[in-house]
Amino acid sequence: MHTLLRWWCLLLLPFASLAQTPTPFQLKQVLGTPLENPQDIAVKAQRFIYVLDNGQVTKLSAQGSL
Repeated sequence: MHTLLRWWCLLLLPFASLAQTPTPFQLKQVLGTPLENPQDIAVKAQRFIYVLDNGQVTKLSAQGSL
């Protein structure tokens, strides 16, 4: 019984790992903001993101650029 279970797990392991792979993803832009310790985040209707970081407010666009 244990041998059958081992073979079953060995054969299904590759299929189980395929379920964990995400769909193809391409990174188009890296978010290169100087955020070290974000403390608060606000999003406005104009699609701007304001982040409070160490007492300084950083304004980001919806795409994450400064």
